[in-house]
Amino acid sequence: RGTATPDSDVDVAIGLQPGATYSARDVGDLIADLEQATGRRVDLVVVGGSAIEFYTEKKVVITRWPAA
Repeated sequence: RGTATPDSDVDVAIGLQPGATYSARDVGDLIADLEQATGRRVDLVVVGGSAIEFYTEKKVVITRWPAA
């Protein structure tokens, strides 16, 4: 979109295989690793399992379950 600035964050989406599990600590560690690697704040979307979760500042802010 051409709207990035030096202060922009990085948006990352990861897909999980069906049945994969992860903990809040796993998510926090992944975000910390990505932030260290990029030198920017990272927002993370996890797609897979039973829900779609959006993390910002290492906290879940949105959880959405696909329609059954």
